[in-house]
Amino acid sequence: MKIIVDCNYMCYTGMFALQGLSYNNQQSGIIFNFINKIIKVANNLKINDFIFIWDSRRSKRRLMYTPYKHKRNKDKTDEQLELESIAFPQFERLKDEIIPDLGFRNNFMQEWYEGDDLIASIVKNKPDSYLVLSNDKDGYQLLDHCSMMNFKERVYTKNDLMTEFGCTPKEWEEVKQLGGCLSDNVEGVSGVKEKTAIKFMHGKMKPASKTFRNILMTAPLIKERNKTLTKLPFKGTLTPKIKDFEKLDIKDYISVCNRYGFRSLVTGDKLDKFRENFC
Repeated sequence: MKIIVDCNYMCYTGMFALQGLSYNNQQSGIIFNFINKIIKVANNLKINDFIFIWDSRRSKRRLMYTPYKHKRNKDKTDEQLELESIAFPQFERLKDEIIPDLGFRNNFMQEWYEGDDLIASIVKNKPDSYLVLSNDKDGYQLLDHCSMMNFKERVYTKNDLMTEFGCTPKEWEEVKQLGGCLSDNVEGVSGVKEKTAIKFMHGKMKPASKTFRNILMTAPLIKERNKTLTKLPFKGTLTPKIKDFEKLDIKDYISVCNRYGFRSLVTGDKLDKFRENFC
């Protein structure tokens, strides 16, 4: 099995942890959290074949739909903006410097596209067994091709999707078209959320209801627009060339950790776990 890491999601989970951690005047809490989680996941699952996927800062979706993710920036406080100014350089160092220096061979970002697009392109076009580390519900449409796991290590499969929402991964594509995506600021049919969309799709909504009439009147245009915005992968996404895992050099790991003063990662348990799982 290969583990695909939604790296932006992983980094965001570390933004509010270890905020004060720094070394030689470099903020390093997100970097520490990232490396520590990779070791933990590899050790717990006994899997060392990782694929790291990153979002582009520029977005094709925003070119075609101006409100896309706009609300995320509009509603940020001064404290959030300051935190991001500390966090984003760490994202870049992880992508451009640290992951390559550790020796991982599969580390991808495509300009203008999101990590979800690359993940979708991989799992749909490169037959293998995949576990995607992410908590993004957009990815539920991919569950015919992979499983997902959040960082509390709860695995989510297409059977879980059926149990929770009563729909298939293919149907989830239409759910997102009707209901939109609140986190990405993609509007759906007014008053329609995920479970309402499924109820309508399965013919379990009263035809006389206001919501039913509203869906019939407005859904065709909204679905057509949202199909392009929410379907994975976005048109034009390339499929990365996945290289076979090769064992890492423990000296490279120690060098990276020493560069950032991560003493706890190069002593005792953590060092042993990295060596055992990756070297």
